[in-house]
Amino acid sequence: MIEKLANQIECIIAKRLVRIILENGFEIKIFDGENFAMPQFSSDYNTIIEAMASTDEDIVWIKKPSTNQRRWIRLIYGNGEDLISDYSATFDLGPIIDEINDLRQINP
Repeated sequence: MIEKLANQIECIIAKRLVRIILENGFEIKIFDGENFAMPQFSSDYNTIIEAMASTDEDIVWIKKPSTNQRRWIRLIYGNGEDLISDYSATFDLGPIIDEINDLRQINP
């Protein structure tokens, strides 16, 4: 679904973001600004990608399986390389955001 609404750089950033989050041991749940596009947290890459970009924004909720502490990253489609609009400021999101900021320098 993500390819229908997101442009090329947004697809690259969103897909890489999901991979980085999963590689860091988090699970993901997608809120599309209206409803939860995924009813439960998941670590299945394809399920997560399929749930993304059904509207012009997603809030990517993330948590470790062993805790209920949740963090979020807000994506606004149509912003190109500035896809990541906002995020919760927690120490464990820092490396994830830094890696994505490095990726934003890619020219499709």
